[in-house]
Amino acid sequence: MAAIAESGHVYSSKRGFERMNRTDGVVGFEKLGVRQASVFPGYCSKHDNELFEYAEHVDSPLDLRSSFLLSLRAAAFELSSKIRQLQMNDLKRRVMDRGVSFEQQSRIQNVLQVLEDSIKLGMRDITSLHERYIRSHGDESSLQALSVYAIRFDQVLPFAAAGVFVAEIDFSGRRLPSLREGGHFSQVALNISVVGRSTCMILAWFGGAGSSAAQLVDSFKALSEERKASAALILALEHLENTFCRPSWWDGLRAKDRDRLDAKIAGGMHEIRDSDALMEPGVNPVIARVLQVLEINSR
Repeated sequence: MAAIAESGHVYSSKRGFERMNRTDGVVGFEKLGVRQASVFPGYCSKHDNELFEYAEHVDSPLDLRSSFLLSLRAAAFELSSKIRQLQMNDLKRRVMDRGVSFEQQSRIQNVLQVLEDSIKLGMRDITSLHERYIRSHGDESSLQALSVYAIRFDQVLPFAAAGVFVAEIDFSGRRLPSLREGGHFSQVALNISVVGRSTCMILAWFGGAGSSAAQLVDSFKALSEERKASAALILALEHLENTFCRPSWWDGLRAKDRDRLDAKIAGGMHEIRDSDALMEPGVNPVIARVLQVLEINSR
């Protein structure tokens, strides 16, 4: 986070998502202190430092171990976020309908019940994914089921992101089958972070070559090199709440480009994601050269 901060602050979409019920679903970047932006309640500081130390040194390599650890943290972040969402929803159910008519109470409680059910469905899948990462830690046979596609850029990019999303569409506009065997969604862990001395993008998933995640990655690989950094940004903005950028870089974008990217921050809130959501011709806000490619296919 320090690599993209200015005066101890970054732009973040976190607060926007937390307050979207008061902004009619409009979410944008807001300035946030680095300490608040980087807080992660998933593990205590002692175990967090011990577990992820390998991936957080200035000389950390882009390899399977670093990719696995950062993907585990992304899954843990999503799980902790769902737990907080359930807690907040429970609080709302106890206080939001106070002092209003019975009809209003019924409407409020019905909406909050639907929200609770959707959060629990999301928790089912992210809990399953997190447990699989935990089982794979230190278990070579389980780790062999993880696929990874990662690239190292030649610079520190002005944005960072981490989280897990469901592969629905690819960069060619093709819709992907999101459900996999067992009725669970095909989930992808995405990290855009400084690993070692430059920014790396890491995509990791459990599933073979025919999975939706693998098809999404194949469409990303087919992009020209000069579009890959911008495509990574669009992928994060479209899917993740946990996205950050350097304030002066964002403010310095052309207004029309910033508006198009800004619309993607809550782009996935629609009932059905637009098939061209990852396709932004003419918008290429950051260009970086690819220095290294790591590709690991599950067995």
